[in-house]
Amino acid sequence: MNESESLREKLLTWLTKQGYPLEMRFASMFRQQTKLDVRQGWHYSDPETAVSREIDVVCTHSEALGLAAVHFAISCKAGSKPWILFTSLHTMDNYSRLLRFAFTSREARGEIADSQLAKSDPGPARRPPLSWFWDDSATGYTIVQAFNEKTDVPFSATVSAVKAALYCCLSSPQHNSAPRFSISFPVVVTSAPLFACSMDETGATQLSEIDVGFLLFQQKIRDIPAIRVAVVAEKGVTSYVGQCKAVVSELQAILAPAVEREWKGIQARSRGAEGGSSAADEGQP
Repeated sequence: MNESESLREKLLTWLTKQGYPLEMRFASMFRQQTKLDVRQGWHYSDPETAVSREIDVVCTHSEALGLAAVHFAISCKAGSKPWILFTSLHTMDNYSRLLRFAFTSREARGEIADSQLAKSDPGPARRPPLSWFWDDSATGYTIVQAFNEKTDVPFSATVSAVKAALYCCLSSPQHNSAPRFSISFPVVVTSAPLFACSMDETGATQLSEIDVGFLLFQQKIRDIPAIRVAVVAEKGVTSYVGQCKAVVSELQAILAPAVEREWKGIQARSRGAEGGSSAADEGQP
């Protein structure tokens, strides 16, 4: 083995311990299975410090008019030490389902509320399909990396995903300003085994390996009190990407009428402005 080959092998060994191959595999999976715009190594401004930071992957669906967008801000972490998601059926108690669903602009949140929570008289609440919104499965309230006492890898990955998702909602990876109807999901992906831990009715500890789970991130960032974060093990990526594709399609259906109304309003205002200009021109000497 010559010196060049030796260096290459060392680099490959080093890369396997980093998050880059995981990031590339995840981005490739999104490109293969969806029509979302996929960006790697995207930089955003930290909403707390205004410092420029990098998020591993951002996947975006933006409709043709640029009035609505759905984002997935994804932090990838490689490693072999297992992650444990501590869950409870009561984690989401007394939290607003609407506010925990995702980061949303006010207009998008209003449309989701109207479609999911509005009551027809005298019928029950209308519930067009919207995956994750009505999910009542056990949700994590904290997450740790087992056999590791030095660094809190899951926490740092979650903070990164949450801050990037918040920035995507308030700004945009595609435009100078955020679309009127903007929705953003924070996601953490790990190559480590992922386990859910809970306590049953008898007080016994239950531990099982899972592919995908959800964590309620409760640390305050700006004025955002809590948000639900998807935590995905690498072996669950294919299934999760399919879920993302379905959620995007469902949100498109919910937002489509609002986008159409907004576009008609823009056209009406444009025609009014053009008419006003013509009248003013005719009055000039």
